[in-house]
Amino acid sequence: MITHHDHTCVLTAKEAAAPEHREALIARFGEKAYRLWCDARHPQRLLAPTSIGTATDAEGCRISIALGMYGEIVAQTDFDAEGCPSAKIAAAAAAHWAMGRTLDEVAATDEAAIVATLGDFPQEARRHARLAGQAVRAAAARWQARAN
Repeated sequence: MITHHDHTCVLTAKEAAAPEHREALIARFGEKAYRLWCDARHPQRLLAPTSIGTATDAEGCRISIALGMYGEIVAQTDFDAEGCPSAKIAAAAAAHWAMGRTLDEVAATDEAAIVATLGDFPQEARRHARLAGQAVRAAAARWQARAN
C-alpha cells in the first residue's frame, strides 16, 4: 500500500500501471489524475527546452517543468519530479495545464489551476500542487527575464 508521505515510494508511470499499485493510486488521487500521470507523453526532458523552472521543498520533493515556447505561447512541455507519487502527478498536471497557454497565463498559474486540472486531489497532497505551480512560474519568469 502507498502511504501519504512515503518518499521511498518512487514509482515510474510503468510501475504505477501494475495492478497492485494502480488501484491504490486511483483510490487516493482519482482516475483523472492517475490517467494524466500515466498518459504523460514526455516523461523525460525536452531536448532543447526554451526555459526550465524548478521548485523544491523541505521534505525533499523536486519538480521541474520545461517549456518550449513559440513566441508567447507554450508549444511543448515536459516535467521531471522526484519524490512521492503526488509530486509526480502534480508535475504531470502542471505540464499538461501549461500546454497551449500564453506566457502571461503560465506566469500567473497557482495551486488552484493545477488542482482543477487533476480533478479531485487529496488535501494533504496539495503542497505538491503548490510546488508544481512554483516550478511553472519559475520557468515563465526565466523566459521573461531572457526576453527582456
